[in-house]
Amino acid sequence: MASPRKLFVIWSGPKHSGKSTSASKLVERVTEKGFTTSGLLAESFYQGEQLLGFNAVDIITGKRTRLAERTQGRFFFTDKGLELGKEALSQDSTRSADLIIIDEFGPLELSGSGWRNQVDMLMASDQGLLLVVVRRELVEEVTKAYAPIKARVLDAAKTASIDAVLEILDKQVSM
Repeated sequence: MASPRKLFVIWSGPKHSGKSTSASKLVERVTEKGFTTSGLLAESFYQGEQLLGFNAVDIITGKRTRLAERTQGRFFFTDKGLELGKEALSQDSTRSADLIIIDEFGPLELSGSGWRNQVDMLMASDQGLLLVVVRRELVEEVTKAYAPIKARVLDAAKTASIDAVLEILDKQVSM
């Protein structure tokens, strides 16, 4: 893959460990520092302690819709949720962002579905810093999928990871 992109960030942690919640906190901090953010967050919803599914949230517009629901122990994706994600990750929606968040890049995308096409286009561009939320067990596969672009893996559970992203953004803006 020929790309002007030199680096992307993998925001990693175990399955259902709060990666999306910490990505949401990252959006707040990045915005407070004056950077623009776009992309997609996958917001969990529960009944009591049981995870029922995820909503897709467009970071720019705040629009949200059901992305996936658990049925008989498995998650099933909705067409509306996938469409909202594709729209949030489109070139038009991400064009002027300093940080573009992709939450989450998982087995669906590794198989070529979900928002894989949008992520491939973003990887091939030089717009914004890409931050890809990835389960820990898939980090190696995602890194290989986008080689030779350097992946900086950050632990989503560590507060210092937010500072590391801000540092990268500061360097990119001052270039």
